[in-house]
Amino acid sequence: MLLTELAHKQSTNFRSRFLVKHGQRLISIETSDIAYFFADNRICCLLTWDKQKFFVDYTMEQLESMLDPGIFFRANRGFIIQAKAVTQIHNYFNGKLKINVKPAFEDSDIMVSRDKANDFKEWMGK
Repeated sequence: MLLTELAHKQSTNFRSRFLVKHGQRLISIETSDIAYFFADNRICCLLTWDKQKFFVDYTMEQLESMLDPGIFFRANRGFIIQAKAVTQIHNYFNGKLKINVKPAFEDSDIMVSRDKANDFKEWMGK
């Protein structure tokens, strides 16, 4: 029983903040202040609710394992999105989903693949 509780505690030990560079300083950003993570030319970044962009020293795969899957979802290879950031979900071609987020991501549309579309809808419905 104790081992089960310990295993559950370790599996729910997700990051609550990230240390990022801001000029010559380091600042701590709470995960609740992060709207989404995105890959920008193979460099991972986070965007806060007030549209501040910071670089993070992790890959998208590492970030995915650090974040609570009840709060963040890996939409595709380039995005991990917080549920509160999703403003609209649109059906798209071939079973894909197109999502709008706040703050808006202006470089391209954010797509959820056909393979992840059902998981995404189930996640958003929780």
